[in-house]
Amino acid sequence: MLELLALCLLVALVWVAFTAGLLLLKVVLWLALLPVRLLFAILFLPLLLLKVALGIVCALVVLPLAGLALVIGACVAAIALLAA
Repeated sequence: MLELLALCLLVALVWVAFTAGLLLLKVVLWLALLPVRLLFAILFLPLLLLKVALGIVCALVVLPLAGLALVIGACVAAIALLAA
């Protein structure tokens, strides 16, 4: 029974060492790749701003047209209801 307890303790210690190693690897990779991520963020920020600007322009064009279509549709429905 004591051997089983020792084996369980050994497995737990190996698991803790493995998890600590993975955590250390994650921290090292995070720190090593930080300049790369910052560079990509700087490079792609203008593209993101351009995408936002185009989205705003599209919304400014589409929303009045959709509102106009809604009003025209309501008028057509009211005329159809009155004519029926």
